[in-house]
Amino acid sequence: MKGADYCWWHSLGRFKHVPFYKNATFQFLLTIILTMSLFKYQSIMSKREAEKSSLSGILRSQETPLSKELIQVYFGTNCYAYPVEMLDNEKVIHPFSGVDIRLKGDEIKVSAKILSTDGKICAKLIDNEINNEWQQINYNNRFYRNYDLSALEVYDGTSDLVVLQVELLDRQSVRLSGLFEDASYLWCITDSQEILHVRKDEIGKYVPQIESCLKAQEWLFKYPSEFHLHERTTNTRAVRFKEALLKRKEELERRRGEYTRLTNEDLRKKALALAEELTKLCQSGPTLPDSFPQASDPNRYMNQLSKELEPLVKYDESVVAKFNENFRVEAIILRDELLLRQPQQTRKYNIHNCYEGGVNLVVISLIAEDLRRLANSL
Repeated sequence: MKGADYCWWHSLGRFKHVPFYKNATFQFLLTIILTMSLFKYQSIMSKREAEKSSLSGILRSQETPLSKELIQVYFGTNCYAYPVEMLDNEKVIHPFSGVDIRLKGDEIKVSAKILSTDGKICAKLIDNEINNEWQQINYNNRFYRNYDLSALEVYDGTSDLVVLQVELLDRQSVRLSGLFEDASYLWCITDSQEILHVRKDEIGKYVPQIESCLKAQEWLFKYPSEFHLHERTTNTRAVRFKEALLKRKEELERRRGEYTRLTNEDLRKKALALAEELTKLCQSGPTLPDSFPQASDPNRYMNQLSKELEPLVKYDESVVAKFNENFRVEAIILRDELLLRQPQQTRKYNIHNCYEGGVNLVVISLIAEDLRRLANSL
């Protein structure tokens, strides 16, 4: 029988000799596919709309840590590194009274109160044993947020200033910037290395200075979040900072064990040569002024002091950039190889967190001295 002689019902289950526009099987399957696609689309759109209006969420990172022996907490771009054993047995790091950091399994958990420029709590980040969960608890139209799987940003819509950025860089590293408090002070920390602290009972007098400090903070996400949900900004300090960390991590992984075949004498010479380079790097810049400005007005005093210290601050920043770019990985690799060849009692004096943590002229000098000590003890 020719395909044209099949009725619609009798074409069910048949594919051959039946035109597709008369084929009940084809039409039935097409209807199922279209229905499933519509449900899937509606589900995606419903989830998208829920995310746009969500006042809570969960942060997590799948990135492997740069160092499994350290918990690294970045305030802006200033790093504090803590040995993992400090957080064993549910111990907690309290960098500020409103911020708690602890290790659960192989992941860090963070709790934080998110403050507005007048020192009031507008949101919070909760360590709920399983996830890093954030909740916005100020439901007015003043505060806005954007987020993705590993980062959250909250900004004050009145002043257009970021009051919190929290980003899980990997499973054991977190970067925080914004407004934080301890027992006596409100701290303003930004990714431009701007740091300001104000007594909590004097916040009202220093709101302009707090807002000026926060203006240095670049946004991590695009806004409004209704149209740019999960979309990050590009070519900002935070982006370049994370890219530099990933580059350093890749270089460390590539160069692990590079000096295992060196003799003790060759390793000693290499470490001493690097220590000498670091010392020269730190000593070739400007020195502290012989005297500091005198002024009764705090704002005038800070302005004068900043002007006096500006050459030293700029040189410090250039040295840190050179250290990160040219010497940090080399120093870590040499330290690890030197430690493997040390007696057990010598190892405990090594300043681990200085190598992976935040650095300045003083810390780089300490690293140089530590490399000399380890090299000369071979």
